[in-house]
Amino acid sequence: MADENEYFVEEVPYPQYFYAGEALHGAFWHSSFGVAVTHGCVNLLLSDARWLFAWAPPALPSGWHSYSVVQGTESL
Repeated sequence: MADENEYFVEEVPYPQYFYAGEALHGAFWHSSFGVAVTHGCVNLLLSDARWLFAWAPPALPSGWHSYSVVQGTESL
């Protein structure tokens, strides 16, 4: 995830995009949960983000940590 002027995080844990570049995801770089520290994403404790990611569909094969939807292709 990146913002042109403010940040770049190469491997954001457990992202679940809900609108454009905004997502639910784990945040290991701060502990100010409940305080606005982002431009639209919802930062979660790593344990909560991991649980939500595992709970939400689609079920991913063992070892996978992401899934990209490509327009015009079948889903899992």
